[in-house]
Amino acid sequence: MAHLKTKQEPLDGIDLRKVPPSKARSLFREGKYFRKGTAGMCSGHLQANLVMLPSDYSQSFAQFCSANCGPLPVLFSSKPGQFDAPPLTTTNPSDIRTDLAAYAVIENGERARIVKSLEEFEEQIKDFASFYLGCSFSFDKKLLSAGVPLRNLDENGLGNTSMYTTNIWCKPVGKFNCRQVVSMRAIPAELVQTAYAVTHVMKSVHGAPIHIGNPAVIGIADIGKVDYGVPTNFESNDRLLFWCCGATGVEAVKSIKNPPLASAASLAAEELLTKLEVLASDDPGKRNIAKLFEPGELMKSALCLSHSRSVAIVTGYPAFYNEAIPFETDGPPGALALGVVLQSLGIHVTLILDPMAGFDKAMESILEKLISEGVIKKPFSLEVYPRPGHSASDLKSALDFLTEDGDITRPRFDHLVAIERPGMAADGHYYTMGAKDISHLVTNTDILFDAARNIPTTFTTAVGDGGNELGMGKFYERVRRHVMNGEIIASKVPADFVITCGVSNWGGYALCFALYALRSDVIHDRHRRRGLGFPLTREEKEKMRESLPSQKQEEAVMRVLLDHKFFDMTGKVCMSVDGLDFYDIHLPKLKDMMECMALCY
Repeated sequence: MAHLKTKQEPLDGIDLRKVPPSKARSLFREGKYFRKGTAGMCSGHLQANLVMLPSDYSQSFAQFCSANCGPLPVLFSSKPGQFDAPPLTTTNPSDIRTDLAAYAVIENGERARIVKSLEEFEEQIKDFASFYLGCSFSFDKKLLSAGVPLRNLDENGLGNTSMYTTNIWCKPVGKFNCRQVVSMRAIPAELVQTAYAVTHVMKSVHGAPIHIGNPAVIGIADIGKVDYGVPTNFESNDRLLFWCCGATGVEAVKSIKNPPLASAASLAAEELLTKLEVLASDDPGKRNIAKLFEPGELMKSALCLSHSRSVAIVTGYPAFYNEAIPFETDGPPGALALGVVLQSLGIHVTLILDPMAGFDKAMESILEKLISEGVIKKPFSLEVYPRPGHSASDLKSALDFLTEDGDITRPRFDHLVAIERPGMAADGHYYTMGAKDISHLVTNTDILFDAARNIPTTFTTAVGDGGNELGMGKFYERVRRHVMNGEIIASKVPADFVITCGVSNWGGYALCFALYALRSDVIHDRHRRRGLGFPLTREEKEKMRESLPSQKQEEAVMRVLLDHKFFDMTGKVCMSVDGLDFYDIHLPKLKDMMECMALCY
């Protein structure tokens, strides 16, 4: 949106109210109408607001628009890298990179600058998706035809409107959480009902006004101070009507600034974690996970986990029908190894258990056996989700589970970790890599990650190796494009941090060694302690080292899983994970991580 400083003169003798949309786009492309308001232009035609953002955010933003369809009615959403809008521009093709009057560039939550075109951002926007949102300028002609004057238009029938950020909060989705923006029109008192009736039926361009009268009620202290657009002059008999406004999309994009959390570590620790991340991302199963790999996610997750006091871990992937225990051997070993290391750091660990298909009972028995054999020294807290009498898919039940009495300022967990846990696809079902529907074997634990996004101090990590796991929705579009069956199986729920691995257990192991390295790092340890207390003693470090996954420990865990009839993904009960031999592939990978760490610590 642009500020209208003065009366807008006709351009080169052209009546801009009557030009066809293709002509208006041509003028914008030539830069002849830079930063001008478009109210009144192409009268009677549909106008759209635009939001462009990286494809990793597109699914979450689509859900945000759906939950807030008043200000954000989606007319069309593009594929990543698509710059035309065939359903909207039927006569001549459009190019969203050049065909607007101006573009606001938002960087880290702030409007950085206004540009004439997006041509200088050619490389950056190749993976961007575009959302075309209905605009209230589209119903101006109908209001005028009904005899409703528009004070915001000048004598040439052009202009802009007054827009304000209100105290009305949109329904949050993911990282998108902002207040609604409204546009204001001053309407003669006797025509308020007419204006309401005309716009009520036009829901694709915001519909009827959502507030009439005193602007202070919706948080507008001074009607003369606009947040977008220009002030409107109005008459004594006018009433102020406020419509939902597509500029809410700008506030939504501004709300996804980088998370206000940082930590510190030495360069040596950073280099080690980078090596661990590379080792874990090896792809012997040829799943094309390089396309899903994002460097630095292991570092971010480990730093965040290191500051935690309480962590909840969820795992368990059912992959087989007609079996008493249909779960595979990938996931639980990595989850248990991580739990042991977290406990050695003094962090409280809770395993969240899915009661479907007997997973909760199986894990209770497995843990009892591992504790009796001395493989695990200290029991974890075990909690079944959902709690008795609660719905697994109810957001309030999820929030109550994650907090004390539903109070988001009192979270029970600082971090949620999912390791090889099914993630819900776009159609609401759960799938194996081969696109086999396993929904009847899975409890909706995705809702916990959804709920966590409403808790400011609870973070989420996902570990996956195929794109169909909980949390991999952060890379939803990448999974759809690059993974076999991706359009069907892609998980839609994102995590804050996503560790993509060749085998999910490897991600759990990498986190274990990363946490040990960070706690052993004097720079990070001091930062974590906020400069209080004392550095770790040699005995404390040795206790931590003893908790790290070892070849003997992981072999014992595998044998107990097989005793409980957990399967390899091939369907065989054998010393193999994801079709890869335990002794030939997995133990050497674990050994590589141990040797990598030994070189530094």
